[in-house]
Amino acid sequence: VEARQFAGRSGFQEYDTGVFINIPWLWRGKYKAMVKEARDGKGMAEAELQAEINMTMLDVKETYTKADTALRLMKLYDETLLPKARQLIEATRAAYETGDVTFLELVEAQKALREAQLAQARAMTEHGRSRAELDSITAPWGPREFATGLVTPDMK
Repeated sequence: VEARQFAGRSGFQEYDTGVFINIPWLWRGKYKAMVKEARDGKGMAEAELQAEINMTMLDVKETYTKADTALRLMKLYDETLLPKARQLIEATRAAYETGDVTFLELVEAQKALREAQLAQARAMTEHGRSRAELDSITAPWGPREFATGLVTPDMK
C-alpha cells in the first residue's frame, strides 16, 4: 500500500495498492537471457585474460631481446673494440714520439677510447635495467605478496 501527499496540501491525496508475486518458472526467458549474458561475460573475461597474457609475453620477449642485445654489445666492446682502441692509443703515442702524428691525433685516439668505454658502460646499464625489468615481470611471488592476502600459496 502506498499513500502520497502533494506539497502544500493536508492529508493523503492518492492511495495505491498492489500485489507483486515473483514466479520464476513464468519468467523463463528472462532467466535464460541472464544465463546467456553471464556466459557472454565469462567469454569476454577469458578473451581479455588471453589478451593480457599475450601482451605480457610480448613484453617479456621484447625486454629479453633488449637484455640480450645489451649483453652482446658489452661483450663486443670488452673483447674487440676496447682492445683495438687501446692499441690505437699505443700506436698513436709511438708515432707521436717519432713525430709522425700530431698531438691532436693522439688526443683523438684517447677520445675514441673514452667514447668506447662510455658506450660499454651504457650497454651495461641497459643490460642491468632490462634484467631488472624481466625480474619484475617474471619473478615468483614473495613473502610480501603473500602478506597482502591478494595472493595465496596455492596460486604459485
